[in-house]
Amino acid sequence: MLFIINPNDLGNTDIKGFRLIEAKEVSLTIFLEDMLQGKVADKVMLMTSDVEQTFQSFKSHFEYIEAAGGLVLNSNKEVLWMKRLGVWDLPKGKVEIGEDYPIAAVREVEEETGISNPVIKRELISTYHTYPFKGKQVLKRTYWYLMNYSGEDDLIPQTEEGIEEVLWSSESSLFIENTYQNIIDVYQSKFS
Repeated sequence: MLFIINPNDLGNTDIKGFRLIEAKEVSLTIFLEDMLQGKVADKVMLMTSDVEQTFQSFKSHFEYIEAAGGLVLNSNKEVLWMKRLGVWDLPKGKVEIGEDYPIAAVREVEEETGISNPVIKRELISTYHTYPFKGKQVLKRTYWYLMNYSGEDDLIPQTEEGIEEVLWSSESSLFIENTYQNIIDVYQSKFS
């Protein structure tokens, strides 16, 4: 987990468990190589007086993709979970050229899970994560929405996207144990 932060904001930030690194002390390229090879602490705050410039520099080292997705609740307040590559996840996917984020989020939820017409209640958060794809490193920003669903559609995993299982559950702690940190952040944001 990496945060890029202005040192003036440290007083308003929970830094417990984070390694603090000053951006000027480190070459961003070397830092990124170490980070992608797992040589950097799990939780890092990269401190800089120019957060936007540092982020743009960081972003330039990746293929950048925007995505949208949803945390979907049914009428029983159960969460719609899906398992992809053995890990529990929430439905999300790439935003198409010219597509609005909310429309992309609904489309991706429908495609990946088989339900139709989930209704967006509100925007949640956006998250970033990196991953290797076809020899490149990708930085994906995902815009998340809280959605309600009141239909009766059968759940159908989009297997061509590697989705193995889709289900409704109120036992979210079981899924949180086998998911990604950014999905935990999305799940927790529904309470704020």
